[in-house]
Amino acid sequence: MEDYSRKTQDLLNSADRAFDGNDMREGSRLMWEAARTSIAAVAARHGWPCDSLDEIKQVMYQLDSGTGEWKRADYPWHFAQFTVADIFREHAETDEWEYPEFQWTEPEFRMGRKSVKRFVSALMEYAAHERKAQ
Repeated sequence: MEDYSRKTQDLLNSADRAFDGNDMREGSRLMWEAARTSIAAVAARHGWPCDSLDEIKQVMYQLDSGTGEWKRADYPWHFAQFTVADIFREHAETDEWEYPEFQWTEPEFRMGRKSVKRFVSALMEYAAHERKAQ
């Protein structure tokens, strides 16, 4: 668990540096990797597969359909937050000129970064809590 935690924090710090240097593609890639790593931490605690995008989505579905303190009422919070992280993946993998109408503006990147950081933090807390409970 500590490896996942350290890796996600390193990725988030590197993403901040990339964004501060105006490298939106690299910052986006690093934000996605931080989210993917935190999802993998949760998946590992449960023995769920998490190698493909479809498997990652299944982890989100599992969290949102679960019970207990980590379920966010009837709102699919985990999947909604994952969707923001996935937009970073798309920004990292798509050339700006290919689909310019889908490119985020600076305020959208800023809000998306905050959202993904909160998402990563919640997942890492969940993974750590699950570990203590076992």
